[in-house]
Amino acid sequence: RFAFPLLPIACCYAGLGLASLISNREKISATRFAFYQVSVFVAVISNVLASFYLSFYHQSAPLQVLDFLSADPSLSSVDFLTPCHSTPFHSHLHRPHVTM
Repeated sequence: RFAFPLLPIACCYAGLGLASLISNREKISATRFAFYQVSVFVAVISNVLASFYLSFYHQSAPLQVLDFLSADPSLSSVDFLTPCHSTPFHSHLHRPHVTM
């Protein structure tokens, strides 16, 4: 959370590094360039896998709980032991008579 404001600066430096890597390709040996290519490939794949996991599985329990609660017709009240913005209460439950 505290390092998030530094992300644009880090992206600029990463872009400069990749640009210099591509522009100096003829100056770099073939094995070193292959190592750089594999490093960039591993970085991209690991970021894609992490974004997939964080988007679909990590902390998906609040949505699953509210799907379960919306299927219960006898529900009249719900208590959550979390901060109020941790669960999408009314946007997923769609019942005005259920109190939180």
